[in-house]
Amino acid sequence: MNKKVVLWSSIVVGCLALLTLLYFWLFTDHFKSGVKMEMELEVRPADVIRLSLEECVQYSLDVEFAKRMDTALHASAKEKESLDAAINIFVDACSDEDLKVLYGKADRAAIKSEISKGVNKSTIGELIMHLTSRCELLGLRNVNIEHVENSNRIRVSLLVNDDSEQVQKTVARIFTASAKLEFWSVANRYDTQHVRAIITKYNMLDGISYRMDDYDHGVLIANRSDIERINELLRTPSNSMLFPYNIKLAWERESVYGGAENEFRLTALDGAVPLMTGDGITEATAQSVDPSRGGGFEVSLTMNSESTRRWANITANHVGQQIAILVDGVVYSAPTVLGRIDGASSITGNFTQEEAENLALTLVTALPVSPRIISFEVIH
Repeated sequence: MNKKVVLWSSIVVGCLALLTLLYFWLFTDHFKSGVKMEMELEVRPADVIRLSLEECVQYSLDVEFAKRMDTALHASAKEKESLDAAINIFVDACSDEDLKVLYGKADRAAIKSEISKGVNKSTIGELIMHLTSRCELLGLRNVNIEHVENSNRIRVSLLVNDDSEQVQKTVARIFTASAKLEFWSVANRYDTQHVRAIITKYNMLDGISYRMDDYDHGVLIANRSDIERINELLRTPSNSMLFPYNIKLAWERESVYGGAENEFRLTALDGAVPLMTGDGITEATAQSVDPSRGGGFEVSLTMNSESTRRWANITANHVGQQIAILVDGVVYSAPTVLGRIDGASSITGNFTQEEAENLALTLVTALPVSPRIISFEVIH
């Protein structure tokens, strides 16, 4: 019998909010008429630039090069609307030498054109493909998804049975939640303490109420209302460049004390890149659990051959250690690996059938980037 890693039920709660429509059966063929909803989605310029550079930057052995790219990406992220403007900012922030590493040339006009075309033909096309697959698996009908030509926007129209606030929120989540799955090593006590010391030494969070954590891989604890501001401060190039390059910071989804408490932990993860992503998942299915094992439902994962081999090696090398599971950059759990996993794995946690089905669907329809809604209209 294959060993299975328990990823725990907390992974389900946040990333599956978008699929609550299964409780409402909103989009089945029962509805011959209904309410039409139209949306226009925009892919944030910095997201698509970062995606196009991700492999080159993340796997570079030149730490200084990676830091320069992070600075250029941070500058481009300040442009929220125009893709071309964001591309211009990024390219202009790079040296000729770095552009040659990235694109094999230093012709800035040609590079800007190349990135723009890549976004329109590759990133947007891939996003539409994944959204279409998500709609098909959900059983949505009368859905139209199209690229607004020569832009970083997507136009969506669909029919639903009513225009309640809950339905509108559900529709919005379906088309904007990325559900990107990543597995990361958890940082050791020494590296975590080092990060805390850097934050304190340079007074990075002056004016914000927080307290340093004493958990092994916990950096600090803060109120939910301060998380966005803390992220902004820690990610500015002047601060982020002070941290070890092999450390990633991420917030836990669950509050420190559980329930409705409002304090959250910022954790330290080990590595410049994740151990593995969910890209290799080829199938995820909800299965009932034998009552002798606690009952409920679990999600069985099937990966392609390359990911299966990688996962076996990763788990073999991390026995007795924690691996953090991130969904869209948020830590949902950090289970301890009990043994090497060869073959199938499962995500367990006494799920209901709906929760297990939702999780399975989410894992196989992750989006390359998370678009934002710039217009939402209900047409009766």
